[in-house]
Amino acid sequence: MRYSDYIASGLKRWPETVDISDGRLIEDDGGHFPTLSTIWNAIEAQETSETEVHGLLAWAIFSGFHRAAGLALKQGVSSVRKDALDLDYIHDTFNESFYSEDGDWGEYHSSWDDDYRKTDAE
Repeated sequence: MRYSDYIASGLKRWPETVDISDGRLIEDDGGHFPTLSTIWNAIEAQETSETEVHGLLAWAIFSGFHRAAGLALKQGVSSVRKDALDLDYIHDTFNESFYSEDGDWGEYHSSWDDDYRKTDAE
């Protein structure tokens, strides 16, 4: 199991652009984006039917979209493009849960290949 395979497969399920015009900011770093949430719910249902790792990655990608949506809305932009997502953020979000001491992911660790290379790595 390689991270690059999972992220490539996971990103294919998301639209190229997500409309966030129905969104609203909540406090400093929060936001509510109904269209984005609807898309995530549909993708999560598909992903979790495959493996739990797919479901976790769907959540990490959603988190990346959500973060980008909050930043975009602050700048008056009404959509978020998939190709503009912060892949380092998605990877870190995934790993935070995947390797969490509280998580149930230990059974996957032995067969996992984290082949991701951060964009700022030399």
